[in-house]
Amino acid sequence: MKETILSLEKGAMERWRNGDPWGFVEISAEDIIYVDPSRTSPILGLEEFKVYMRQFGGQIRYQGSEFIDPRVVVVGDAAVLSYNYRSSVLTPVGTIMVHWELP
Repeated sequence: MKETILSLEKGAMERWRNGDPWGFVEISAEDIIYVDPSRTSPILGLEEFKVYMRQFGGQIRYQGSEFIDPRVVVVGDAAVLSYNYRSSVLTPVGTIMVHWELP
């Protein structure tokens, strides 16, 4: 189960980095609760999540990525996936690394 969850996340993230946010929509349940630190309130439900994700279609593109220390904890029929993430963007002046990590 843990490997499946991480595989689904990696697949959705691969689509994300190539401008397609719908991978995350496709792996989400109807009763998703999505928490984004840039928002003041969570997104509740798949329909609200779809509306939120539309804005990102074709907007995000970067060349490389790495999941850092991914962990899946399963309790009953629920699981929590956590990880830090590093992405890289090739620019005319070199590669820029973006770290999505907790301090």
